[in-house]
Amino acid sequence: MTFPQAPALPEELDRLMRRMRLPYMRKAAPDVLATARAQRWDPAEVLRLLIAEEVTGRDAATRRLRRHSANFPTGKTLRLIHPRSELAKCRARTAWTRAVSPFQPGCGVGVLVGMGCTERRSSW
Repeated sequence: MTFPQAPALPEELDRLMRRMRLPYMRKAAPDVLATARAQRWDPAEVLRLLIAEEVTGRDAATRRLRRHSANFPTGKTLRLIHPRSELAKCRARTAWTRAVSPFQPGCGVGVLVGMGCTERRSSW
């Protein structure tokens, strides 16, 4: 089933929307105007709907831009991290911490915190 295409925007209206930089409103306008004519909407309702469409589109674009500029590690998984190299760094840090630790071997539970790495041992 195919639906009829909405008529294109008048050239002057399209030019004004381009000049005012309203891309989301310009995209939604042909369908909204065709529906408004067919259902005899109030002009205020048409404007409300078109402006709401523009605001929604701009909010989505702002979110995409902020996520992109935040440089979140999207697409990375734990499998991409080299566990052996991280583990080696962690062991080196805890070895240094053990050397300067006030806990005596065999004293029970000790918590070792080395630069960004935490290790908990029940016996040494």
